Amino acid sequence: MSDSVLTDIINIFVKHYNNTNDTHINMFSGLDSICDTNAIMEELLEHIEQYKNSPPECYRLFGFDEIDINDYEQLFGIIIDDNMLCVCELMIPLLKYIAQNIDWNNTDWKIIPIAIKHG
Repeated sequence: MSDSVLTDIINIFVKHYNNTNDTHINMFSGLDSICDTNAIMEELLEHIEQYKNSPPECYRLFGFDEIDINDYEQLFGIIIDDNMLCVCELMIPLLKYIAQNIDWNNTDWKIIPIAIKHG
């Protein structure tokens, strides 16, 4: 993955975070020292850890009509113009898809949780 795609993934996540939490902060908001973290960093790290610890079959993107959402503990989807574009068990593959396939700065998109079951 190129550096520009990684940078886009981080920026896309920040945009997603701000849209979801009705905020307008950046990746470094509220940091007082090099050792500090903030809510954006912590949530992104959770998604990265989940990605790293999941088998590759969890990276697969599906059309919404290709799956039974009841078969998944967790599922996220990309919506553009009120249409579900694709879904995935993990957030990172969706961020990568947006970075590589969507003019994300000029398109009205959002990532929504479809299924999240808590233990």
